[in-house]
Amino acid sequence: MEYWRLVKKTARQKGLVVRLMRDIESNHFHVPIGYDALTRYRSEDLSLQATSWSNQVDLPEKPLTRAFFAKYPEAKNEPLALDSFTPPIARRFTQRQMQLMQAGSDRATAFAQAELDLSQQLTDMRRRQMGSLYGADPLELQLQQEQEQLDSGLGALAQQRLEAGGARAEAS
Repeated sequence: MEYWRLVKKTARQKGLVVRLMRDIESNHFHVPIGYDALTRYRSEDLSLQATSWSNQVDLPEKPLTRAFFAKYPEAKNEPLALDSFTPPIARRFTQRQMQLMQAGSDRATAFAQAELDLSQQLTDMRRRQMGSLYGADPLELQLQQEQEQLDSGLGALAQQRLEAGGARAEAS
């Protein structure tokens, strides 16, 4: 067996027919059944650049996502939890907008309605981005959000007590 043929590296890759002929002429392999068919045709290298196939898929939600990113560019910088099954805000927004469009509303109305539906998440996203611009720590932002919720809860409780106190005074 001529091992030098197996070790030798050529600058140009040999075609399928050339390799087949080399193997058959070395008498180490039997002649395959399709030998005649392979020797009649020249082998061509398959290249994706030579074909006219597009490597891109155009999805119907792509223009809607672009419109969302045009209005909310900070959504591109949102962290994505790799261990979560929750889609990012841009995808949730686009899915909601597509649901509304399939229900019969036009694109602008569906965009406005999706903004209303996801307004809390959008404001949280904007708040996180503004906090990171001003150097606030995410923990500090979370504490600030909790403090705001606590203040609003205490305000609602105080309002209920005032109403209850006024009702008692009227009853007496």
